[in-house]
Amino acid sequence: MFQNHEGGREVNFQHSEDYKDQIKLYWEARGYDLVEDSVDDNDTADLIFRKTHEHGDEDVYVEAKYSKVSRTNDGFLTEVGRYFFRYLSDGPFEFHVFARDLSNISAWRKIFDPGIQRDSAVREFYERIREDANFQPEEKQNFEEARFEKFLDFVSSTKIHKASYEVLKMDTDRLQNSDKYQINQFISEREPLNEASQLNANFGKLDPLPTNLYVGFLDSSVFDSRVQNTIPRTAPFWFENNRVYSLRPPDEFPGPVERTTEMDTVSVEPFSSWAQKSENKLGAKTLLMKEICRNIVTREFSSTFNKNASGEYYESDDYCQCVKYRGDYYLLFKHPSLAVETQHVEDQLITKVFDEEDTFVRHRSAKLKVHDFAGRFYLSILVRNHFTESGGKRTLIRGPGRDRLTDKFNQNDYTNSQAFSEYRHWRKILGMDKTTSANADEQEIGLKKIGRLSVGKRPPEDRQEVEERDTSQQQKQLGDFQ
Repeated sequence: MFQNHEGGREVNFQHSEDYKDQIKLYWEARGYDLVEDSVDDNDTADLIFRKTHEHGDEDVYVEAKYSKVSRTNDGFLTEVGRYFFRYLSDGPFEFHVFARDLSNISAWRKIFDPGIQRDSAVREFYERIREDANFQPEEKQNFEEARFEKFLDFVSSTKIHKASYEVLKMDTDRLQNSDKYQINQFISEREPLNEASQLNANFGKLDPLPTNLYVGFLDSSVFDSRVQNTIPRTAPFWFENNRVYSLRPPDEFPGPVERTTEMDTVSVEPFSSWAQKSENKLGAKTLLMKEICRNIVTREFSSTFNKNASGEYYESDDYCQCVKYRGDYYLLFKHPSLAVETQHVEDQLITKVFDEEDTFVRHRSAKLKVHDFAGRFYLSILVRNHFTESGGKRTLIRGPGRDRLTDKFNQNDYTNSQAFSEYRHWRKILGMDKTTSANADEQEIGLKKIGRLSVGKRPPEDRQEVEERDTSQQQKQLGDFQ
């Protein structure tokens, strides 16, 4: 006698419903409320959850798959594509796929695991959906018109869970027996645990550094500190102790610098050894910052596209601009004209005109800062909004006007995936992790991506860990030494 307890249409249907019910219990144990079920609401999503007391009306979409799932299956590709359409129309949301089994797990991870995600794998997945999904003609057209960067955002908001019914049940029981997701836990203070956790860095290592530093004496009889205001903000020169320090050779000194420098005294020394001395740190960081900005603002971004009021795209050769605002350096792209609605650089929106009570342009800018840690230099990138009256840095909106617009376009409302997408966009513009060519300028500064950053702290997950943290002698000793 043979009996297949796992097979058969009726058995599989019941197992699928049981699996889906266990997913409901799992999310409820995490403090979420079920707001829609496809059985009752005939919605695209199998399940929709919401944690109202924390996230307001921000929803979590869940798809349950009891069968083995292949990322190349045309039915699955169609479902992902339709969730993507919803992501575009309704705004960003978290999307979770629970599957009892997955085929070729390593390929899934290259698409959905942020730690090892490969743009090429995401691009291949995107192309599979475009070619193989069973879309209606209108859906196919919508997918063709969607930007790949938006799909990358969507993938970054998607989480794949490989979990059997038994594992889900154990996780659910554990959560139900803990107070990890009780509301009062979010307003109580928790001491960190001295254990390693992984962070994604928003900065890169400056490597290689410029080879040479050019140093010359200033002619005190003609030098005036105001000369610094007569040269471009991005010109890599530093004036200190009656000397001028430069990352550019003497034949590239601007006229005002050349006229105030005793040019026959200019000598060359290794930049790296000079920069390691504590008294030179500020000068080194200033020179590096200016040179990085100079390389960007003098580069032609021929991939910039503009869209006018008629919806037509045309190429533009507008350059990036450097702005110093409240002591910090920012990069932003000039908007060509108020008649042009939007501008895209490297396939992502970078400026947009808003015709409201007062017409203004919103710029997605990058705040840059050079840091030195343990003898090495790093560049941090913070994505910020800036606003101009007509698109250029000379019409930058400052003071109360900028504060009002900053409140209106509050970046605290961004999801992690949105913030990471904009950071990744500027990382691409800055050429992070770009391979340095063999015949590169010896003064060229490299910017290398930091894949993972480990810190020696993490928050406790539940009350049991809080109590263990307070009583564990090992944790106390680790805290003393870290």
